[in-house]
Amino acid sequence: MAQRAPGTGIPLGRILGIPIYVHPSWFIIFVLITLSLRTQFASQHPGWSPAQHWTLGIALADKSTVRTVQQAVLEGFPLLI
Repeated sequence: MAQRAPGTGIPLGRILGIPIYVHPSWFIIFVLITLSLRTQFASQHPGWSPAQHWTLGIALADKSTVRTVQQAVLEGFPLLI
């Protein structure tokens, strides 16, 4: 019987016996989007506290990262063209 190749990335767990991994580059993308959003919120809302800027940056970066990856996969990486 052929051996399976080990999964690439950081293992998150299994869903219905299927191993789920996150590629390390996802964290880089997440951090860059978080910093971008935090900077944008800081410039648009100077009265907010730094904690509010970071909280919204992190919360919205998760949705932005997932959307960016889905778009890249489904539409053939239009961001690189």
